[in-house]
Amino acid sequence: VLRLSAGARVAGFDGRGRVYVGVLTALGPGGGALRVEAIWEEPPPAPPRIVLAVALVRLEAFEWLVQKAVELGCDRFQPLVADHCSRGQGLAMARARLDRWRRIARESLKQCRRNFEMELSAPVAAREFLGRPLEEGESRWLLHPDGGPLPGLLAGAKPTVEEPSPLADAAEPADPGQALPILGPEAVVASIGPEGGWSEEEIRAAESGGFVRAALGEHILRTETAALAVLTLLQARYHWRNEP
Repeated sequence: VLRLSAGARVAGFDGRGRVYVGVLTALGPGGGALRVEAIWEEPPPAPPRIVLAVALVRLEAFEWLVQKAVELGCDRFQPLVADHCSRGQGLAMARARLDRWRRIARESLKQCRRNFEMELSAPVAAREFLGRPLEEGESRWLLHPDGGPLPGLLAGAKPTVEEPSPLADAAEPADPGQALPILGPEAVVASIGPEGGWSEEEIRAAESGGFVRAALGEHILRTETAALAVLTLLQARYHWRNEP
């Protein structure tokens, strides 16, 4: 799109934090060559790791959502096959489309100049994902009309205080005036159901897995709209406000 040619200065990246700066020595329809002059490592994204678990919807909308999730900084994208997904939106179909979704994610990564790939996990049944045991340091939200407002829930989420190890500096008394560092969650998981909503069995599985119900206003949103709204709220709560 930039109509580059040999001699242009460019920066490339590998999706794992490494940046390559140099000069194009060749460029053609089949590829090109870069004479690398400098390499550096970008720091990984700050915690928490944001996981977006979304039930399958029509293919065009789901592919669009994969693209936008990359742009909005989702760390892991988990496709779900829910009880109320439409016919044809089963595990076999989803697994057959996985390579295509990953290609879309890589293209979106290049377009938005993000240097850490979004993990796109293999599709699983929603009940299996929602009911797995809660992991330490993980915060879980289930989007549901009966939940409390997600913005308020996120604002009221209490961070934890990192307690010093009883073995650390045992010979030296702790400074009572030294503040302990405040920690947020290590990972935040948001699960969005299909157009038909969650089934009662899925809701019970989510409650057993430590998910908290959360809502997005009074209107019923499409799955892809709700997913991007949730992702935007999570980024605003945990990442964007900390950027310079």
